[in-house]
Formats: sequence, structure tokens, C-alpha cells
Amino acid sequence: PYQKVTYTWQGRECTTDLFPEAVVRIFEPERLIVLVTEEVKQHENFRALQERLSDKLQPIDIPSGRSVEELWAVFERCAEAIPEGAEILLDITHAFRSLPLIVFAVAAYLRRTKRVTIRHIVYGAYEARDERARAPIFDLTSLLDLLDWLSGAEALLKRADGMLLAERLREVQNRLHRLRRQGGENLPEELKSGGENLPGELKSLGNLLEEFSLDLWLNRPREGMQKAHKLVKTLNEAQSEVHKWAKPFGVILGQIRQELELITYETPDVLNKESLIKQEALISYYLKKGLIIQAVTLAREWVVNWVM
Repeated sequence: PYQKVTYTWQGRECTTDLFPEAVVRIFEPERLIVLVTEEVKQHENFRALQERLSDKLQPIDIPSGRSVEELWAVFERCAEAIPEGAEILLDITHAFRSLPLIVFAVAAYLRRTKRVTIRHIVYGAYEARDERARAPIFDLTSLLDLLDWLSGAEALLKRADGMLLAERLREVQNRLHRLRRQGGENLPEELKSGGENLPGELKSLGNLLEEFSLDLWLNRPREGMQKAHKLVKTLNEAQSEVHKWAKPFGVILGQIRQELELITYETPDVLNKESLIKQEALISYYLKKGLIIQAVTLAREWVVNWVM
């Protein structure tokens, strides 16, 4: 027995007892896909939703999720319902039991396999309503973004592949600057006072991280060691911005810096004992990251350098 409340989002609002109706009125999607079990299809709430939204509503039958097989069936039907390249909004407000977790998994899967854009993951926060029965809509999309940060961290720490993290760092700075220009009631407080609070080093850090990865993967050790030197310097300069605006990256910042300091070298074209030690460290780094071809190639060059 849901209660009527006024849901609000960036100056728009809708008074209803069924949040999917608010999704349609506020976000104006082309269609609303609703996952329904047999029990839900017989419920008065679903019939009321059908009456209010008519042709906008597209029900998808799912099992109740009482077994592993049924949970996989829910996953598959969610994935099948979304066309490739679609832009979608996920609403988990009235979701039952484990469905929100499955929906998050589907969202991550669709982004990687069908190039689907997840515009928002929303939750109508009825419990957070005020004395005038106005309830905010929470945006939980950042929880899905966390999966991208985790994938990027794993790629960098395991394979020296910083492409995903570089993309995330650039996207964070671009998004915050875009939000600042657009304004709106959902703008973080720290951005409302002025542009001086916006990050300015994250894009540079991302670009350096990408260049460093390319140098290693393309077997350019001298450039890689020099980029590692610049990267450590930029990591130190951007540390406060990272911990403020890119917290998931901040968690592994120390570990990345520690690894890079072993192979950083400002003058890699100078051949001396220190250069040989750094090259040897880079060979070990290659092996640790599974870059066998690069390690063997550099080891062969190391012998020539040692003889010289």
C-alpha cells in the first residue's frame, strides 16, 4: 500500500503513490519497461500503473527468483529487453529482494557488451520526505561508476594498462566542469561558489597515465621511464584533487606511486650504472605485469648496454 508523495528532481516534480509514474512524468522516457512476476501482474498497483501510463508501459515477465536458475533467467530477460546502443534509466525504488543487485549486474554487462549508456540509476526516497510530503529522488549512478574504477585499477595493477583509469580521470574533470556551467539544484555545494574549486590536474594525470601505458606496451623503455618520472611528480601535485574528486583512484594512489618510483628515471638516454639498475627494475616490472615479450626484448638490450 504505497502512499502518495511529491517526488522532486532538479526543479521538476510529480505527485503519485507509484514511483514508476514519476519516472515517466519527470524524465520522459520513450517507454517504460517494468519487470513483473505472475503475482505482480495480478496486483492492483500494476493495474493502476497500466491505466495511468497506457502505451508507455511495456511489461516483461520474470520469475520470482527463488533459485539460482530463476535469478539467471531474470538476468537474461533484462539483458534481452534492452537494444544495442540504447540510453536507459534504471529505477530500483519498488524492486523486490535481490532484484536491485541483479539490475546493477545487468547494467554493467550491458555497458560492456551492447554499448548501452546508463543515464541514471534512481531511487525515489519516500523515507526522506519532508513535512510537506516532498521526497527527493536519489541518483545512485556513482555506485555503477565504482565498477569502472575497480576494472581500471585491476588493469593497471595487474597488466600496467592505465587506459580505463585515464578515461575515468578525464571524464571526472570534464563532467564537473560541465555541471558547473549548467548549474541546477543538484550541483555539489563545493562547486557553487566558483570555478576555482574545480579540478584542473585530473585530465593531465589521465593523459600521462595513458602515455605511460602505451610506452610500456609498445616497448619504448626510455620513454616509459621518463614518463614514470613525470607521472610520479603529477601524482604528488594532483593528490588533493584525486582524494576529493576521484576517491576510488585515491585508494590505490600510494601503491601506484610505490611501483613507479622503482622504474622512474629522468635521464634515460644517459648510459651509466644507475641507468642499468633502472632498466633491470623495468624488466622485473614487465615480468610482474605479464609483459613477457617486452621483458625479453629489454633484457637482450640490457646485456648490450652492460657490455658497452
